[in-house]
Amino acid sequence: MKKTNEDPELEFELQEVYLTGKQWQSDLSFLEEESNFLAGQLSAPYPPAIAPPSQHNLAARLANARDIQGGIRIKLDNFIQHLELLLLVTEPEPDLALLEDFVALQAAVRDALDVLKGIKYALVEARRAA
Repeated sequence: MKKTNEDPELEFELQEVYLTGKQWQSDLSFLEEESNFLAGQLSAPYPPAIAPPSQHNLAARLANARDIQGGIRIKLDNFIQHLELLLLVTEPEPDLALLEDFVALQAAVRDALDVLKGIKYALVEARRAA
C-alpha cells in the first residue's frame, strides 16, 4: 500500500478534511455557548415570562440538543484523531469508512446547528406571545 506522505494529492485532500473537522469543532463550541445562553434565558425570571408549558417544552428540546451535541463532539474528536494519524504517522491509505464518517458528521453538525436555530426562534416567538 502507498503511504499517505508519498501521495501529495491524497495528503492535500486529507488536510482539507482535517481543516473542515476543525471548523466543525469550532461550530460545536459555538453551539455549546449558545446552548448555555439559551438555558440562562429559559431560567431568567424577568418579564415577559414564557408560559410554563412552552418553557418546559423548550427546556426539554434544549437538553436533548445538548446531549446530541455531546455525542457529535465525541465522534468528531475520534475522527480528527484518525485523520491526524493518517497525516502524521503515515498509516495506510484511508478507506471508505473515513468518507462515510465525514458525511455522517457533516450532516450531524448541520442538523445540530438547525436544531439550535429552531430553539432560538421558538424562544423568541414564545416571548413575543407572552
